[in-house]
Amino acid sequence: MQEDYGTLRILGKNRPVPLRDLFTDVYLLEDPAHYRYDTLSEMNDRILERAERNRSTRLSGQEAIRQNPKLFLLGKPGAGKTTFLRHLALNPPPNCLPIVLELRWWALKGHQDLSLQEALTQQLECASLPAPTDFLDRVLKAGKALILLDGLDEVPQEAELRQNFTQQIADFARTYRQNRFLVTCRTAAVSHQLKNFIYCEMADFDETQQQNLCQKWFSQNSGWTERCWADLQNSPASLRELARTPLLLNLLFLNYEQTGEFPQRRFELYENAINTLLSEWDAKRAVQRRSAQNSPYGRLSLGYKKDLFTELAINGFVNRKYVWEKAELEAYLAQFVASLPEKPDKVQMVDGADLLADLEAQHGIVVERAKQLYAFAHLTFQEFFSAQAYLSGGKDPLDLLAHTTDDRWREVSLLTASKLPPRLARLFFEQFTTELFQTLQTLPQLKPALRWADSRPAGALTAPVRFARRLWLVTRQLDLALALDLALALDLALDLDLDLARARAFALAIALAFEVGIHANQFEWLNGVAKDETCWLWHAVADFWKAQPATSTPEQIAWLQTVIQAPDTQQQIQGLEEILRLRGWQLDIKLNADEMKTLRHFFGSLTRCLECLALARLPEKDEIYARLLYVPDGM
Repeated sequence: MQEDYGTLRILGKNRPVPLRDLFTDVYLLEDPAHYRYDTLSEMNDRILERAERNRSTRLSGQEAIRQNPKLFLLGKPGAGKTTFLRHLALNPPPNCLPIVLELRWWALKGHQDLSLQEALTQQLECASLPAPTDFLDRVLKAGKALILLDGLDEVPQEAELRQNFTQQIADFARTYRQNRFLVTCRTAAVSHQLKNFIYCEMADFDETQQQNLCQKWFSQNSGWTERCWADLQNSPASLRELARTPLLLNLLFLNYEQTGEFPQRRFELYENAINTLLSEWDAKRAVQRRSAQNSPYGRLSLGYKKDLFTELAINGFVNRKYVWEKAELEAYLAQFVASLPEKPDKVQMVDGADLLADLEAQHGIVVERAKQLYAFAHLTFQEFFSAQAYLSGGKDPLDLLAHTTDDRWREVSLLTASKLPPRLARLFFEQFTTELFQTLQTLPQLKPALRWADSRPAGALTAPVRFARRLWLVTRQLDLALALDLALALDLALDLDLDLARARAFALAIALAFEVGIHANQFEWLNGVAKDETCWLWHAVADFWKAQPATSTPEQIAWLQTVIQAPDTQQQIQGLEEILRLRGWQLDIKLNADEMKTLRHFFGSLTRCLECLALARLPEKDEIYARLLYVPDGM
């Protein structure tokens, strides 16, 4: 048993890994998605918020087995169904003999005519048990067997083979009802024939399970464990969302093991996850779900399949749509196949219901999230395919500039900017900076402050650091103006303050990245800096000034070090204002409510520009930085 089921194959690793080294306790949902009703609007909102899918009661996998002698376990691809089954084979409940049958083996030609009892007997023969037929009969009659049937979804549907197998399982479980049974199946292939079974679903990994797997993955080096977990916690929400699926979490850890970081440019990482689900996962396990003759979706090329997901994703994103009703999705799939210029044989007339069933069963990229409601398994997948629409020529990347202050479009914009070829990236940022400059022209009050910032001695500072100093000085002064402007509505002040804090944090991140060598992952982390984290920000300010000895005296640096250790934020702010006063900053900027709204849009767009620029594959970035917030003489 240990030899057959004690190891796992991890994509990307050239040798199997002992199951005990990676297994993490699993939890099951008592209310599977297929049986759960939900409204389209509520689910749409939860997906946009990247809320967890686990809304029903979570039950420990071991406890579920103990409480339910007949369990039908559903799960999306890579959710850990087979891993849990193998763990049970090695760690069964007391007084139970585990017998494992991979149902795809039973479905092979030459095995299909076996009864379930005969198929189980052959598994015992492979274990070299003497008189396996009599042995199995005694164990079953004594009620001591734990029958583990893996992968009902991997049994072909041709000639009603899956239906026949399912009926045999139901009859067998009824005949030997005193034994324990576990059947695993992908969510999309759920069968309702096993009426005496309790249906449940693999729960997404929560943070505790993610951390446990991280500790197991890097068990040979505790330093890596702590660093990897900290980096994962500080990663963007789009990447953390993938960590809820065990298969994808293993891919994340494999990438980290090979590179020592989660990539700042995430496009290739997401592409690897998509390709794993589209083809590699089943191929590695030698699974063929439907024959080519009876699978209209299966006959589509890989390129057409990606086009299908891309079109669905971007049309949904543009229309703020993340959930589709079943009939709506079936109609889209049928229309997509009908519109192909070169249709595969026998696909001219195809039922959308067949396409949807095939698509969901094979990949788990689009899944049923509640009864009759479908969505991408992760919002990250929809964002990836939406970005692909701008990279493949289906959409103009410049259209993204209409969404520079909409957080919904942030990840799509970053993914697109990170993969644009240099020629298109140059056009993208030229247009971006032109639009920023045009907005800046409508705020003449900022021009004196910008000119004053550029008048300070620059020495040998690079263009990014000159921009960072320009942005920091201006946003600091604008914070003072906000504090003095009592006429400004509170909600606008708070919203704008957040944009200013993000812009200022990014200015410091850019300066530090170029001059001090800060870790690249902190670009994303600094993006979340807000007022309750000002203490860390002042430390960054101190480093920022240290990088500019031409404009900071030793006395000022020493004073600043004292200031950042002040017990409360107000003292820190007062100390910084005093430093600015000693530097000769006497400017004061006042803006009315309409101008503040314009400024809010400007800083939101500027922040998006900086985020995209940090990821772009563009050799002449200094030219872009030099244009940002620069006001020529006479303007």
